Amino acid sequence: FRWAHSTATGGTITHVPNSSAVQLAITTTSGSKAVRQSKQYFRYQPGKSQQIFMIGVMGVKKTNVRQRFGYFDANNGLFFEMHGTDGIKVVRRTNTSGTPADNEVLQANWNIDKMNGLGTSGINLDFSKTQIFVIDFQWLGVGRVRFGFDVGGILYYCHEMVNANIVTGK
Repeated sequence: FRWAHSTATGGTITHVPNSSAVQLAITTTSGSKAVRQSKQYFRYQPGKSQQIFMIGVMGVKKTNVRQRFGYFDANNGLFFEMHGTDGIKVVRRTNTSGTPADNEVLQANWNIDKMNGLGTSGINLDFSKTQIFVIDFQWLGVGRVRFGFDVGGILYYCHEMVNANIVTGK
């Protein structure tokens, strides 16, 4: 009752008990998809920030393939995305006008550490390997959002979106 699963056009979702994991797979057919999401919404509580850890393997960039890890729905949220040949990006989705809008920031434009081996961490992320994705945010309608990765038990932030005194509306 905690998870919703959706597949289409040859997409599959398989429980991998020895790894305590779920494997999502798609075919090369247009429209193939595999989605696993929680049914429960984790509602905002005034004055409290939230921190999310997610584990997964995105693999190599593939044309016409979109992968996402995050805290989002069709209208609002925060997530990591690898889409086609664009590579990895962080996304803040908002819907203030009845139409969702994605504020996307590609890895090359991350403002804390590009995680390409040249940043302060010295880490070069390999998305063919398992990653621990991290998102933390203070909300209040306009708080700070940070995206990062836990590598070797240390949390490294890669990008920060600051919204207070910048964003008009929520």
